[in-house]
Amino acid sequence: MQPSGPHPTIPRVVFHALLICTDETCAEEIEAYGTRLEELEALACECGCALQLIAVSDVEFLRPRTRVLLDLAA
Repeated sequence: MQPSGPHPTIPRVVFHALLICTDETCAEEIEAYGTRLEELEALACECGCALQLIAVSDVEFLRPRTRVLLDLAA
């Protein structure tokens, strides 16, 4: 197992998107995750048509500000 480099390797922001196929005869809906919106907009449906973003949310990962030691019960 190789350790991470000196800089954080986990992205700070991750997008969660709901996409729908642009072909009206295809009812495909897909949930996808990505670190850039361009990645999500470039996805294609299995039928070969483009996917359209219909909902997107972002999650930002933050480091805890302080560490707290908890006493364990005996």
